[in-house]
Amino acid sequence: MNKTCTGCGGPAKREGRRCWACHRAALSTVLDRFWAKVDFNGPLWNGTPCWVWAASLDREGYGLFWFGRNVLAHRFAYVAVKGPIPEELEVDHLCRNRACENPQHMEPVTRQVNVLRGISFSAVNAVKTQCLRGHLFDERNTRIGTLGSRFCRECQREYRRSYQRRRAKAPV
Repeated sequence: MNKTCTGCGGPAKREGRRCWACHRAALSTVLDRFWAKVDFNGPLWNGTPCWVWAASLDREGYGLFWFGRNVLAHRFAYVAVKGPIPEELEVDHLCRNRACENPQHMEPVTRQVNVLRGISFSAVNAVKTQCLRGHLFDERNTRIGTLGSRFCRECQREYRRSYQRRRAKAPV
């Protein structure tokens, strides 16, 4: 079976594929198509503008780009400009603008770091240094639950004492 390029008809490594020259030419058109969907005059962050995605967004506000399948636009932009993202890392938007495609506003970090930098319940609770009653979350006074939640030992002791007093007063 002849292995011919679908672009120019010349030799290709596999049937139904492109030669290297046609592959590179097609890739540049993909990049042109991608950058045409970006507004480079977005709000400023740290002295540089956000490059705002002007095409479709997903439910969470991240840009979607069709590249054989839907891919996250910020990840595509990062790879196009800075190179591959390490496998165990994800891209964090330092500017907190999910539609931003500026690689200068992104940093590859672990999942834990990305979550803790955000404003989710877990991120807000992780930075707390004391419980609701003012007891410190230190090594001696903190119990870690099976799902990773922190519990104040002093509050648990107070609750147990109160529960035992109520049980003692309750009629049999």
